[in-house]
Amino acid sequence: GDYRDDRIRFAMAIDPALVDVFAPDSFAGISVPVALINLEAAGDLPVTLDARPVAGAIPAASYALVEDASHSSMFGLCKPAAAEIAREEGIEDPICDDGPVRPRAEIHADLIRRVIAEFDDAF
Repeated sequence: GDYRDDRIRFAMAIDPALVDVFAPDSFAGISVPVALINLEAAGDLPVTLDARPVAGAIPAASYALVEDASHSSMFGLCKPAAAEIAREEGIEDPICDDGPVRPRAEIHADLIRRVIAEFDDAF
């Protein structure tokens, strides 16, 4: 069906999940600008998060890759001992690990700049 909503004039997603379950050509009818950002080194990006095929299928899409971040980098800052508590609770995902390059606060500042720039460009 056609679920267009004329109120939506721009869309943005950071690490959209499960993109691999959609046929890339199903995005061809999207007529609003879309900005997609992935957080991970290109070679480490799981196929289910890799937004490049989706960006390539949307006529007015932009794509960016923040290679010195991780999927967890989009989440809030971890409190002291949060990583240890998560492991003790059986959470195996490295939810507090952003990689060796930049702290999460710097990644957030970078993402905020990117989001503002994308919205400024769209409007």
